[in-house]
Amino acid sequence: MTREPGRYLQYKVVETSAVHDLGLEAIINEWVSKGWQYDGMQFAMHPSSRRPTMAFVLFTREARVEEGGAGEGTGDAGDTASETEASDKGDTPGRASGK
Repeated sequence: MTREPGRYLQYKVVETSAVHDLGLEAIINEWVSKGWQYDGMQFAMHPSSRRPTMAFVLFTREARVEEGGAGEGTGDAGDTASETEASDKGDTPGRASGK
């Protein structure tokens, strides 16, 4: 797939421990309604269990590179600036970084 100049593929990973049909369905429906395309799902298994303990739901969307290098829609309706800034620094919102 060839993209127009100035456009790139943006990724979103949603982590959940609610690994059941209704929980996963709700995550997919929420992010697809926000303009993301479902790209796949990965499961994390615990050695002593047959059921997955976590799931990572993957989404993509095309974004536009703006002047200064910032992409269009780096945050979306479900993201807050503090979450985005914290993830850029490697911190988790609401947690002390221990630095």
